[in-house]
Amino acid sequence: MRSNLNKGLVQILCPYGNWNHIQGMQRVDSVSLKKMQRASRFSMLIGAGIPIYIGHPDENPKSKAKPVGKIVRIFEVHGGIGIEARYCTSAYEKIANGEIKSMSPRWQMEKLPSGEYRPIRLISAGLTNNPNIEGSGRVINAQDYILNKNLVSESKEIIKQCKAVLTRASHCKKSATKISKALKSAEIQARLEKTKISAEKNAEKSSSEVGSQMTLTQLAHLANQRSKTLGESYSKSFAYLRKQHNFHKGKGR
Repeated sequence: MRSNLNKGLVQILCPYGNWNHIQGMQRVDSVSLKKMQRASRFSMLIGAGIPIYIGHPDENPKSKAKPVGKIVRIFEVHGGIGIEARYCTSAYEKIANGEIKSMSPRWQMEKLPSGEYRPIRLISAGLTNNPNIEGSGRVINAQDYILNKNLVSESKEIIKQCKAVLTRASHCKKSATKISKALKSAEIQARLEKTKISAEKNAEKSSSEVGSQMTLTQLAHLANQRSKTLGESYSKSFAYLRKQHNFHKGKGR
């Protein structure tokens, strides 16, 4: 293939749809695109590309026609299959000035159960003014192509950012789980401490009440003895002792 293929163009190879052919109806869809991309992967990788001729001279095994260009990339664009091509200067100028307006893909097809044929491998493309497929060979506006490439680039960046966000969210979830466990542990500890303090207060209260009850009992005993000894009433003796010992209800000294 010529080494001076340095003029680039982006073109429509074939819009999606059904197209008549002498062999039968051709179904061109996204499956065709994927299979053609897979089939051309090696030739694209080594830089050979897929040849572009004037017409289809390569249909004749004895033809020695030289390609005027090559397809270096196959991709989806504008509801069909697009190509990025490199041309020699003369072919590029013929396309640019409208002398050659269309393209005719030559491809291998597989027969479908429906009786239709699906293109699966692109063999070559022929520049022509009598295309079998309407729209084939149309040059894509450079701005649209750049926009399409930018959208792909932006989509990749968005996916990358989303993955980063998901990773951070996963880390946050783990941290939140740890914090939640720590808070629950602290809450349980606080409840235990509160229960302990309450129990200690209840114990102190019970002890105080018991102490007061014993003092009251002692006072009653002393009042009873005084009443018998002096022959005065029990209530008088109790009142006297209560005053003497400075005893108040609920508290004794």
